[in-house]
Amino acid sequence: MIELSNISVDYGNGTNQISALKHISAHIEKGEFVSIMGRSGCGKTTLLNVIGGIIKPTSGQYMFDCKNVLAFQNKQLASFRNKNVSFIVQNFALVNELTVYQNVMLPLIYARLKKNESKHRVDEALKAVDIVQYGDKFPPQLSGGERQRVAIARSIAADTQVILADEPTGALDEQNGRMVMELFRELNHSGKTIVMVTHDGELAKYGSRILTMKDGEFIHISER
Repeated sequence: MIELSNISVDYGNGTNQISALKHISAHIEKGEFVSIMGRSGCGKTTLLNVIGGIIKPTSGQYMFDCKNVLAFQNKQLASFRNKNVSFIVQNFALVNELTVYQNVMLPLIYARLKKNESKHRVDEALKAVDIVQYGDKFPPQLSGGERQRVAIARSIAADTQVILADEPTGALDEQNGRMVMELFRELNHSGKTIVMVTHDGELAKYGSRILTMKDGEFIHISER
């Protein structure tokens, strides 16, 4: 499903050039749960942003379902992101001025779905993560665990093939962190492909495969 070949991401030039990724190659099958592990600054988030079409690499090839993502024009790239990938991040990325319901609805507005279909998806997503009762509340009124559930509900409603999670439990306590990881496990069992970035070895074990990074390169790949 996802094929990365010799992906490099460089910033700056000459003596000031920094290589965030160095000739990364990876293959991710549909329905996999892959954990990308490593210390802060090793290139994990940069790699996730390449997969999500946020960052265009300096060199290499990125194929998604046999389509060359790096050849997409801006409009095609926006469509690719909206239809195929959703992000769940450490700081939740919610709009504080919108209600929980409106936050979950947001990607469906961009997708221009029919009103009835959008409403059905949002209702089902809120039920799936048990936050129907918070639909009219605003993010600042919720706990960290509740806000992360809103972010997961938004991803469920968007119904993308791939979920990209960047340190999704980093702002949560242990109990809420476990709850979020169990939700990811359920989503994976339902057929979603999950690529999760973490520095926590215990959380990484939720994945069926762990890719360990250091200084912009893979240094170890383990199967579970």
